[in-house]
Amino acid sequence: MAAKIKPPNEAELRAVLGSGFELWCEIIRVTMEVCAQLDQVWKPSKAEFGRICLLQHKKRTLLYITPDHDKVWSAIVLGERAYGLAMTSSLPGAIKKMFSEAKP
Repeated sequence: MAAKIKPPNEAELRAVLGSGFELWCEIIRVTMEVCAQLDQVWKPSKAEFGRICLLQHKKRTLLYITPDHDKVWSAIVLGERAYGLAMTSSLPGAIKKMFSEAKP
């Protein structure tokens, strides 16, 4: 069983994110508005910060977010059905192109 990873405190996040801290908070706030019962799960990462945050709904990862110096890295997780809906939606072509070029 993997060891539990201690979530960073606000001071640690502010120190690494700098000007990206407000964006970090906004990503989490908006995602929580859209998805009730959202959990933040921290896992070890090879990124410089050493941890990555998974936003999960009922144990299903929806979003990976990684704090970095003055920025936030994110990855959206789409299942096949969600991918199909996104590709037939009115999303901008640039976003659809990113989805089609992403790793499955």
